[in-house]
Amino acid sequence: MTRPRNVTVRVRLPRKWVRYLKALDAHDAADVGRVLEQIADHAFQGVIRPGAWERGWVCRVFGEAWLERMEPDPEVGHHERPRRRRAGARRSED
Repeated sequence: MTRPRNVTVRVRLPRKWVRYLKALDAHDAADVGRVLEQIADHAFQGVIRPGAWERGWVCRVFGEAWLERMEPDPEVGHHERPRRRRAGARRSED
C-alpha cells in the first residue's frame, strides 16, 4: 500500500469553537489543527472500517445514507471504499 499524499484544507471556524476545541489537544499545545486532524482520522476510520467503533460515531453524525455509496475494498478485506463509478457515468462536482 502506498503512502497517501496530504491535501491542505482551509477551514473557517468561529473563535468560540476554536477556544473550546483547543482543550482537546492531548499535547497541551492548544493546536486546533492537530485536533481537527485527529477528528478527521477517526471519521476516516469509521468510513473505511465497518467494525470500528468510529463507524457508529460517523453514522450518528452523518446518518446512514452514505453507507449505500460504499463497497468492499478488494485490496483490503476488512475495509470498504466508495463505490467505483460505472464507465461513462457523469462525475458530480466536488
